[in-house]
Amino acid sequence: MTQAIKVNGLIRHHARVMSFFYRAYYTAISVLMFAGAFAAIAMFFIAMRGWGSANEYVKTLFVVMTVAAAFYGLWPPVFQQEKNISDNKALFLEYERLQNEIASYPVTRSNIKNEHKEPNDFIAYVDSEFASLGNIAIGFDYSKISYRGAFESNSNSSTPSSSPTAPPKKTP
Repeated sequence: MTQAIKVNGLIRHHARVMSFFYRAYYTAISVLMFAGAFAAIAMFFIAMRGWGSANEYVKTLFVVMTVAAAFYGLWPPVFQQEKNISDNKALFLEYERLQNEIASYPVTRSNIKNEHKEPNDFIAYVDSEFASLGNIAIGFDYSKISYRGAFESNSNSSTPSSSPTAPPKKTP
């Protein structure tokens, strides 16, 4: 009985986690599309007049929407939303299978592989299933966050020479 309660709790847990990541994933995609569209429209108006003479509100809209697009664009890969959804979905389905197996055992006296089990053996079998499924499926990939080069100047940029009229040196 306690195994069935535990399975039911794990089913609810993985359903909630999967639902959370679905909502976060679609929120990030929706905001990314919205911000990207507004940034593109603002960029169009800035390109028409140039940055210096563009309306301040348009420039502000462009900067804010570009930052929002970058921020929400990083959500899915950093928080591994697709992987978290699929991992929790798989665990949800496995626990559903185990719940059905526990519910049908009193009638069939066998597991899902149609192997006959005595009650003590079936309890041990369910415990082994818990052990094999026992996974917390929440991933995070901090390596997707990279600001490398964002705050560095280009070292290959041309620097003014000490004498602007000096001819280039010839090698022998």
